[in-house]
Amino acid sequence: MSKQDLAQGESIADWETFGRLFVGSSHPLFSQLNMNLIHISKTGVVVHATIGESFKVSPEGPEANVGALTIILDSIFGLALFAHIQEMNPIATINLKTEYVGSPSVGLELKCNASCFAIEGKIARMRGEVCDVKSGEVLATSTGAFMIGTAGPSFFSRKGT
Repeated sequence: MSKQDLAQGESIADWETFGRLFVGSSHPLFSQLNMNLIHISKTGVVVHATIGESFKVSPEGPEANVGALTIILDSIFGLALFAHIQEMNPIATINLKTEYVGSPSVGLELKCNASCFAIEGKIARMRGEVCDVKSGEVLATSTGAFMIGTAGPSFFSRKGT
């Protein structure tokens, strides 16, 4: 699948391949989160991630900046929305609220899930959480609102507009 294969509003036949490319390590930020797609469907997305060294709060300890959890959630909210609506229209985060209930650390394996639970007009409502894979401890929960069909370029715009 290449950028030339899709125009705004077109559908993707293989969402799993798209999802793996979306969270893949070719993006410098995602490479520091070691994100791997576990599941993708119209009902939601599950990703495993491991926070990299660049998110360390200080050189002395393993504590990671909680912002890494927000980056993961915002990113997989976008992926879950694309999978839910089954088309590649431009989207934008217009509201994101994250509650941190645990402390992440570098190297911790995370399970991250996201789903779209409502669409009203051009506004999609998302929810998700990030948990420690081993203990099951919830580290963060989040809700967000995304605008569908923003004025920006399509994710796979042919002309860059």
